Amino acid sequence: KLTIAFIDFSINDAKSFVQSVQSLEMLRLLVVTATSLSALAEVFSLKKLKKLTLFTSDNFVQPIQDEVSLLRSKVKDNNTLKELELGSNAVSILECVSVSRSIEKLTLYSYGGLKKEDVAQCVSMPQLVTLHVKDSHPLPLLEAIRRPLKELIVTHPFWSKELDMSRLTSACSQVNIETLQMELHWSSEKDEMIITQRATAVAKGLSQNNHLKRVALKGVPESMQVQIRQTLHTNHSILSVDFSL
Repeated sequence: KLTIAFIDFSINDAKSFVQSVQSLEMLRLLVVTATSLSALAEVFSLKKLKKLTLFTSDNFVQPIQDEVSLLRSKVKDNNTLKELELGSNAVSILECVSVSRSIEKLTLYSYGGLKKEDVAQCVSMPQLVTLHVKDSHPLPLLEAIRRPLKELIVTHPFWSKELDMSRLTSACSQVNIETLQMELHWSSEKDEMIITQRATAVAKGLSQNNHLKRVALKGVPESMQVQIRQTLHTNHSILSVDFSL
C-alpha cells in the first residue's frame, strides 16, 4: 500500500514510478499537474494493483485523441483492478475508466459535475456492483441506473431546493439497485419542511420499487421516521430499513 503525490507527472515520471512499484496492490495517487493522459495510462499497467485512488487536476478538457485511446486500452487490458476511487472533474478520464472489465466498486468525487450520461456510462461497466458518489446531485444517479447494481451509496449530496418531487418519486421507483444508502440533506441544510417533503417523495418512490431489498436513509427527521418506515414496508421486497447511517 502506497500514498504518493506528484506536482508534475510526466510520461517519464510515470514510467519510472511504475517500474519501481510492480508488486503494489493498493495505491493512492494525487497528481496536481499531469502533462498528458498517457502518464495516467501507465498507472493502469500495474499488473497486481487491486485498488487505486486517483485524484487529478481538471486540465484534460480537450485531450489528444491518441492519449484517450491509450488510456482506454490500458484500462481495458487491466484485469486485476477491482476498486477505483476517482476524484476529478476531467470527464475524459471518466469516459476512459468506464471501459474497465474488472472494476467492481467505483467511488466518484464528482464536485457537482456528474451528469446522467456520465452515470449511465459508469453503470455500463460489466463487473460493477457498487457505485459510491460523493458531492453530486442524486437525481441523475437515480435516473441513470437501469441495469442491476447491488449497491448505490450517495454521500454529501447536492440537493436542489427547486427539486421536482414527482420526478424524484419516479426515479426512486425505477432505480435498479438492491441496496440504497443515501443522505437526504446537505450538511448545512436546516429547512426541516423541505427535508420532510424530500423524504416523503423518496419513500413513496422506493415503496413502488421492485428491485430494492435494503434501504438506509440519513437525515430523516425523527418525527417522520415511523411514517417513512411504514411507507417503505408497504413494499414487501424491502427487508430492512435503517435511519442511523
